[in-house]
Amino acid sequence: MSSLYDYNFPLIVAAYVIMSFLATSNGTRVWSTTDDSSFNVLDYGAIGDGKKDDTEAFSKAWAKVCGATGYKPSLLVPGDKTFLLKPISFKGPCKSKSIHFQINGSLVAPNSLDAWGSACQSAWISFERVDNLVLYGQGKIDGRGSIWWGKVLTTAHHLHATNINESVPDGCKSRPVALSLHRCNGLRLMGLKHKDSPNAHIRISDCDNSIISNLHINAPEDSPNTDGIDISSSTHLQIHNSIIATGDDCIAIGSPASWINITRITCGPGHGISVGSLGRSGDKAQVEEIHVRNCTFKNSKNGARIKTWQVEFITPFETPLQTNEEKDTSLGGSGYARKITFDDIPLVDVENPIIIYQYYCDRRKGGRECEVQPNAVAISDVTYNGFQGTSATLAAITLNCSQAQPCANVVLQNIKITSSGGNPLKSVCENVKGSQKSVAPSVPCFQ
Repeated sequence: MSSLYDYNFPLIVAAYVIMSFLATSNGTRVWSTTDDSSFNVLDYGAIGDGKKDDTEAFSKAWAKVCGATGYKPSLLVPGDKTFLLKPISFKGPCKSKSIHFQINGSLVAPNSLDAWGSACQSAWISFERVDNLVLYGQGKIDGRGSIWWGKVLTTAHHLHATNINESVPDGCKSRPVALSLHRCNGLRLMGLKHKDSPNAHIRISDCDNSIISNLHINAPEDSPNTDGIDISSSTHLQIHNSIIATGDDCIAIGSPASWINITRITCGPGHGISVGSLGRSGDKAQVEEIHVRNCTFKNSKNGARIKTWQVEFITPFETPLQTNEEKDTSLGGSGYARKITFDDIPLVDVENPIIIYQYYCDRRKGGRECEVQPNAVAISDVTYNGFQGTSATLAAITLNCSQAQPCANVVLQNIKITSSGGNPLKSVCENVKGSQKSVAPSVPCFQ
């Protein structure tokens, strides 16, 4: 005869699963916490009406959660509320081995330049030296970047307002990044919506052994420099299952970086998934083991792109209205970008589906052409496999490599790209060595 335990066992298992794996609507796992380890920003003075400055309340809640010694202490930003934050930094190291930061409500940046304060910040929200940070939730991070997009970055690397009734915070050399994560090893970033950053939406630096997943990142197609995710100084990083539509690179990989795995990303509009730009102002690039797989490009300016600097022109404006004679700082890059793969890539009406460009430079000075330099970043061991879909440009494949440092061992295979407009397509190439198999349009350098 079966016991009462036998009949109730399925219910016991179901209850255990529900308690252990609470999930958001998009499948992101949510860790539950006990009351004594959860710190709600409302308990520290936050209002959440989108009007009152809640920065101080968030700082107080962070001090508590970072100083907590319990198991996985959590800072909670509740849903159905909008929290106005000025530039804020959440710094560690914290006492617990892992901190959970759950955002279910909306975080919004100031809606005027004056409200940002007099001092310029490189980032609106930043986390620094917080290992094993779990930043997640169903909420939204809205950078309100449109107030910055109309501001001009001069060649002296200073912003000035185009509207004489506005002023830019002192010392600004660029628009602020919305979310910066620096030296946060073991990071888990997932589930959030990111919108309208003044500059790049997410900047990852010195964050090893980290996972980024299930994000939605959106900005207008014409918004300047609004990269989805910028990566540098990081290794063993995974990015997957996310949708990115911005005005610049969906994902940009800078130097140094290694063992970056990017899978199941939908990119577009935007400028594609880019390795680079690398070697600016003579910098030494160190990028390797970059693997992009099963990523879809839709209506993007580029698809799979590798770009390195050839030369940079700098004009030392003392004020935005002065036009001093140009100073030519001709510096080619150095170092390497190698062991890079792009596999199983669907294309929908994409400009430049496959592109290597080693002559990236600043031509903003009256259209002046950049000079060929004796140095360049060495690109080698690059594989493009399984590209299928349509190109919006006549050149479906562009391999434009440096005379000083030709690209080596570039392999293309199983590629079939057709024109979205019905026109014959072509591939263009120079200074590249490699091979091709089942490639359309074929690459003349490899014939």
